[in-house]
Amino acid sequence: LFVLYLCAYFVWDTANSQKNYFRLVLNGTYKPRPWYIFPQLPWKVVQKPAYIRTKAGTPLLVDGWWKYARKIHYTMDICFALCWGLVCGPTHFLPYFYFCFFTGFITHRASRDHERCAAKYGDDWRKYTQMVPYVLVDVFAYKDSAHWTPLAAGFIVLDAAMGAFGLKAYLEAQKPSALNLKSE
Repeated sequence: LFVLYLCAYFVWDTANSQKNYFRLVLNGTYKPRPWYIFPQLPWKVVQKPAYIRTKAGTPLLVDGWWKYARKIHYTMDICFALCWGLVCGPTHFLPYFYFCFFTGFITHRASRDHERCAAKYGDDWRKYTQMVPYVLVDVFAYKDSAHWTPLAAGFIVLDAAMGAFGLKAYLEAQKPSALNLKSE
């Protein structure tokens, strides 16, 4: 679990660093982090990144972590939420509430982002979604962005299943066992 969390953190931090570095370099405002600023992770910068020049004027990054998924950082946020629940064990639903809530929230936000970017970028956005077909990661996402709504529904079903399993485990833990009962 700890290794999963560290891997998710590495991807999340370096993906955000790549995006920020890309924007700052294009704006001419990039300044390297001082050596004492934590964290200093490898692969935080993509040298000479590939990107799409758009008619809207804002380039779209298609390199580094961003060539694997359009919302790779959201995927890692979901992993964080799941890890926070898993560390508490399966005996109660409450630790998984945030995971369920956050997954529904972030998938809805990603679908709104998709609609906004499709309106803003037009044909450039279609080209971008062909180059980067996955929304979250290929394990969780459909290639065709038109199927985003079923993807969100899939996450809701997954959340409901996690809730049901958590509730079942909680109820089973509340039953008195034969070992704990003393016969008089």
